[in-house]
Amino acid sequence: MADEHNMSQIVLGLEPTDHYWFCLATWMISNGISIVQVNPYAVKKTKEVEDNSR
Repeated sequence: MADEHNMSQIVLGLEPTDHYWFCLATWMISNGISIVQVNPYAVKKTKEVEDNSR
């Protein structure tokens, strides 16, 4: 996917809710994919701004 868009790496943003994200994040990090944690409150506010919904 990164090659298709002439990018050198992929950074995946995950909401750290409950424990569900942890296994996915661990697998991706072990396979060289960078992970960032995204604040759930920020995601909610961004969604409200983008599509004017709750």
